[in-house]
Order: sequence, then structure tokens, then C-alpha cells
Amino acid sequence: MKEDDLNAHYEKAKALLVGDDGQPSAMYQTYLRFRQEYTNKKKEYADAYANAIKDPQRLPLWPVEGKAFIDEVDQAWEKWIVMGFKNEVERAINIMSANPGYADAAGKL
Repeated sequence: MKEDDLNAHYEKAKALLVGDDGQPSAMYQTYLRFRQEYTNKKKEYADAYANAIKDPQRLPLWPVEGKAFIDEVDQAWEKWIVMGFKNEVERAINIMSANPGYADAAGKL
């Protein structure tokens, strides 16, 4: 791939992540919001499981009670992918990460 092509990919990726004002783009902000929702659901699941294993009477119920938490984690993951631009943003981040020399040379970041 030619350097001009690499630069174009880098600039396109950056435009997905950073607005003209130098702040995170709306797409990136949405990504961060859904990522946080997913992280919160995973923590709720982990906390509930930690509480269940401490209580010998609740632990046998975990396969049933835990299913609701797993469903919430799965739903948050799906929402992050569909509504949170997960793949698009992570692709842009990967492109920018793969071209650190360009960012340094251009003084863009």
C-alpha cells in the first residue's frame, strides 16, 4: 500500500474518532457510553456471583439466578455492537495504532 493510501486511511480513521474541534466525535462518545454500559453489566454479574458463592443457600440457585445477569451482559454486548459502533470505532483505533509514525511526523495527535 502506498504512503498516500496509508495517510488517507489514517485520516479517515481519525475523523471517525475526533471531531473538528479536537474533541471525541459523537460516534466515539456513543462507543464509550455503550462500552461503559457493558462494563457495568459485567461488574454486576461478577458482584452477584461473588455474593452467591459466599452464601451456601444461594449458591445452588445461581444457575437460575445467574441466567438473568448473563442475559443482561449479552444484551449490553449486542447493543454495544449494534448501536455503539463497536466494530467501526475499534477498526479506526487499530488503523491509528498501526500508524504511529504518521501521527508523530504529522504532529496530528
